[in-house]
This record gives sequence, structure tokens and C-alpha cells, in this order.
Amino acid sequence: MRELVYFAAVVVGSLGGGVLAGCGAIWVINHVPASWLTDYGEEPSDRVVSADRQRVPGMPWKWVLSASFAVVGIYMGCTGWQYEAAGLAACWVLVLIAVADGLFLIIPDQFVLLLALTGIGFLPLGSGLISMIAGLGAGGGAMLLIWAVSRAIAGRDAMGFGDVKLCAAAGLALGCRGALFMLVAGTFACGIFAAVRLAGKRAKRRDHVPMGPFLCGAAALYIVVVHAFL
Repeated sequence: MRELVYFAAVVVGSLGGGVLAGCGAIWVINHVPASWLTDYGEEPSDRVVSADRQRVPGMPWKWVLSASFAVVGIYMGCTGWQYEAAGLAACWVLVLIAVADGLFLIIPDQFVLLLALTGIGFLPLGSGLISMIAGLGAGGGAMLLIWAVSRAIAGRDAMGFGDVKLCAAAGLALGCRGALFMLVAGTFACGIFAAVRLAGKRAKRRDHVPMGPFLCGAAALYIVVVHAFL
């Protein structure tokens, strides 16, 4: 009987939380200051500052996100409410980062800081300070090395420095294993996507492919599936 009551509470809480998370994510993207979605020293584009249209349309995306968060919440709630709360908070920020980088080619520092802070929610689950520091070094250090090497070879920034900060923050939240999984899976998925676009002649060799959405997707996959499996 107790398990049935708990499951019912998880379902109700996940449905309500999913609606808040999905609608809230769209609201945040559409209402954050234009400077957050603009590189330093540049003027905001019309798409960022336009007052007569949404950056991301509410329909159908707020309901798509709401349903996704609700389903994931119910699934993760079976692991425990603490893990569900911490994991969904991190996934919510990852959605914000993925949308910002995918649409506007920028990873706002404010979102990165918020992602790092979600690591506090994982502390009661056995993620100690040593694990967080190791994740910070593994994620940020590995991506910094890739950024430096790619810049030296290409003679230009082959990836944004925001990706380095994203991996560092994710490592702080998810630990060393999470950071490395995010880095390997995200880089592989981004490479496959770029190769398919080149093969289909839908992109040129020097076109920029935002890496943030793939890194965020890999981090969310680790939170929802891999971490629980491990």
C-alpha cells in the first residue's frame, strides 16, 4: 500500500512539475535579457531583441517539453524522489543551454553557473566534494585541451569557449564519470551529425555546428539512463 501511495505521489508530482518545467523553460528563453544571448562586444540580433515575436514559439514546444519532463520525472521517481529532483533540475538547465546554443550559437554564463549549482542536489546522493572537483577537472580540463589543440590546428576557434565552461560545470554537477560520458558521447554525436550534413551537401566544411546541444543531450542521457544503470 505504501508503494502504491508513493507511486501515485510521483505521478501527480511529475505531471505538475513537468508542466511547470516545460512552460518555464520556454518562458525563460523568451524573457531573458538580449545581452545573455549575445557574444561580448556584439550587438543583439533582431531575432533576439524583437518584441513582436517569440524566440521560441510556445506552441507546440511548451507542451512537448512538459510531456517530456513529466515522463522522465515518473521514470526517475521510481529511483527515488531526491534523485528525481536533482536530475530534473539539471536536465531543465541543460534544455536552456541546448536551446540557446542551438538557436543563437551562444552558451550564456548565467546558465552555466546555474548548471554548476545543480550539483548541490546530488550531494545527498553520495556525490562528494572530491567527486565534484574531479568532475570539474575531467570535464573542463579535457574540453580545454581539445579546444586548444583544435585552435592550433585550424588556426581559429573550431569550437566556442562556452563548450569548455559547459563541460566544467557539468563535471561539477555529475562527477568524473558523468563528465567523461558527456564529452565522449556528445563529441561523437556531433561528429556524426556534421558528417551526415557534409555528405548530404547541406553544409560546407567550414560551417559552424553548435556542439552544446549534443553535449547537453549526452549529459541528460547520463542523468536519466546511464547513472541509474551504473
